[in-house]
Amino acid sequence: MTDRASDRRLAFTLVAVAVLAVFLRSYALGAHSLWFDEALEYTRSAGNLADAVVGRSIDQDPPLFAMLTWAWLRLGDGEAWLRLPSVVFGVLAVVLSGYWSSRQFGHRTGALTALFMALSPVLVHYSQELNQYSAMVLLAVALIVAYERLLRRRRALDWWVLAATSVVALATHFGLAFFIAAIVLDLLRRAQLDCEPQCRRRLAAYAGLLVFTTIGLWWLGLGNGLAVPHLDRRLGGTHLQKELDYITDVGWREILVFYTVPFSGGPALHIARAMAVAGAIGAAVLWRAKAAGRRVVVTYFFLPLTLTYLASLMGWYPLGFRYGLFTVPALMVAMAAAVDAAWQRWPLAGATLALAGAVSMLAFSTHTDAVNDWIAVPREELRQVTAYVAEREVPGDLVYVYYGAGPAYEYYGRMLHSPTLQGRSLDAVSFADEAARIAAASAEGNGRVWLVMSHIAPGDDSGLLTAVRKTEVGGGASAQVLDVVRADNAAAFLARWPREPD
Repeated sequence: MTDRASDRRLAFTLVAVAVLAVFLRSYALGAHSLWFDEALEYTRSAGNLADAVVGRSIDQDPPLFAMLTWAWLRLGDGEAWLRLPSVVFGVLAVVLSGYWSSRQFGHRTGALTALFMALSPVLVHYSQELNQYSAMVLLAVALIVAYERLLRRRRALDWWVLAATSVVALATHFGLAFFIAAIVLDLLRRAQLDCEPQCRRRLAAYAGLLVFTTIGLWWLGLGNGLAVPHLDRRLGGTHLQKELDYITDVGWREILVFYTVPFSGGPALHIARAMAVAGAIGAAVLWRAKAAGRRVVVTYFFLPLTLTYLASLMGWYPLGFRYGLFTVPALMVAMAAAVDAAWQRWPLAGATLALAGAVSMLAFSTHTDAVNDWIAVPREELRQVTAYVAEREVPGDLVYVYYGAGPAYEYYGRMLHSPTLQGRSLDAVSFADEAARIAAASAEGNGRVWLVMSHIAPGDDSGLLTAVRKTEVGGGASAQVLDVVRADNAAAFLARWPREPD
């Protein structure tokens, strides 16, 4: 087959895979409610542009995605519409990774990389979420392409492209700082080996730009949340065996399983093991292939995760889960390289492996949670709960919004007409105090209150409801629960205190 015919075949394959990626990412795009993190993105961007840029104390992310969402909201605000940019980012990541991989490692590896990226359950899931993670994956691939282009041509324009991509990446998600740091470390190693004075000047300018960008983000106040509240600082506070156990646990649950078959259990764990083995074999194949293969293994996978681990020791950044998705493209390239190596020796075996991988990913896609008992995608279906309340509220009702439901309620509360009482953190106040506050507020109306809840901490729903039932008002009458509606990690309870006769 001629090179031109091979290129046409690759182009056709990438287009076909892109169509598949569009279908998987757009299917049922608005079927589920915005969950807590998505609602935070909405509330940050729903006001003026300055609020989107600076954010609030709870917004620990850089401003670029919020600015995009702010502009996008000017055109529409349905769930599917809000998530559409993530779909576009996800599809672009599929095509770009397949194209780059084909140029570096051969057309079949490139086609398989694109296929695995398109079908990857974790990438499909985050391509359907209003958040930065789909953009993070695309920018990781863009950084790879820009860096490889720089190494190949070493022109001034290539430095500018890498610099611009790095600035956009830093302004999109702080996690990409680890990916960029890995590239900088590789550049510094090269500077010691074969970098002429002009190259070193450009490297210094590039590093200076990164520092300037970081200072600018810090100046916006977005570095105030550097220490993650729910992340323990372990440096000096643990012993070697405990730390090794931590690395083993995170490496398995939060990296290998989450990157391949997230939210899954049972037979999915065997699939995760098989994909991990394929990735390891592919890493060996890439290591022996060429320098670019070694960079996939070290610079684009192990080194960013190592830097993330060091940050997690300080309590600065979590290791694994969605926070490390920038290394998933390298894993997909490694898996594709393993299948391609088998295909070259035993075509039938290679084709069988490719098909088995594709079927496994589809079987544990987050779309299958309704029919696959081994997968449980976390949902917070506040929309259907709020719609239920909207059909049954009457004048004089009060809506109490549980504090975890607050961001999503700003979006879904538009369905309701009743006045709202914002809940307080039940870590800071007792159930009894909050129930008394609810009872006092409801007394100003007809005595009925809807307790609207989502993003519920374990025990908060039952604890608060019990306290409400025990709270007495007026002549000693306690509340009765008249109605209940439940959905995935969301609920509404209608409580009523009998009113004293006039």
